[in-house]
Amino acid sequence: MNLLIDGSNLLHRSFWVAEKTTQKQDVDESDVLFLFLKSIKSLVQKFKPDNVWVAWDKRLTHNSTNFRKQLIPDEYKATRDLDRNKKVINNHKCVEEALICLGIKQMYPNVLEADDIISWLSHQNNDKSTIVSVDKDLLQLVNTNINVFNPIRKILITVDNFKSVAGIELEHFLKFKALLGDTSDNIQGVEGYGVQRSKKLCTEEVDIIKQTLLQDKFNVFLKNIKLMSLKNSTQFQEGEEECYKSQYVEQLHIRSNFKAFEKLCIMYNFQSFIKDIASWKRTFKTEHNMCNLIDRLKLI
Repeated sequence: MNLLIDGSNLLHRSFWVAEKTTQKQDVDESDVLFLFLKSIKSLVQKFKPDNVWVAWDKRLTHNSTNFRKQLIPDEYKATRDLDRNKKVINNHKCVEEALICLGIKQMYPNVLEADDIISWLSHQNNDKSTIVSVDKDLLQLVNTNINVFNPIRKILITVDNFKSVAGIELEHFLKFKALLGDTSDNIQGVEGYGVQRSKKLCTEEVDIIKQTLLQDKFNVFLKNIKLMSLKNSTQFQEGEEECYKSQYVEQLHIRSNFKAFEKLCIMYNFQSFIKDIASWKRTFKTEHNMCNLIDRLKLI
């Protein structure tokens, strides 16, 4: 089983918790790192995965524009607090280095986002996967092989409990979001369609939705489908999938280095981690097995 963690999402939450618990105006790097690592260990102990992957929003091609930004250049994620984001991102390097010590695989988009990497990873080799994120966009990936764990609500979302948790049938979820819009990404929904009207219309086939909506509203619906869909997003961005394949093969060689991890803990004065180093070793010990070799060969 693969554990697929939305690293950027977890980093933001770790930063927020550090702010609340320390009451500091400028949060220390060590506070954020401590909380991030503690969360990672807890997740690995809970799910006992064969492989752990962390996906980041940090792009490999800097100052790039992806197809979503091109579709709505002035609106997409325009409400994000850029100053706060910079403060959070300043903690990325130390987290990245710590994850390397623990043998955790990490991937970056070329110009897309962490969600797109997670979608791509979740469909590799038909392996069972559990995605960790509070981002509702990732719920569209749920199927018999893929679950989503919300670490705040402590809920594992599966095909069996999807409707009771999400409030809508899985097969209609993307259409529902496209009608309603997404305030977190600043994606405007179809005018006049709130939660209840969107829930009702999203159960219809696209042809019926087209007949129901005026052409300009239907165009908004179609545009939102493209903006929000993760299953085929790499098709809209040239070179993205090749970028993922290359990183995937490279990351399969990653192994834990507990001497380096202990050194890092000493540097940050993580006394509780040092005292419990045996538990960290048991949790993150990686083996050279045939599974990784087979995965590698499948992509050659």
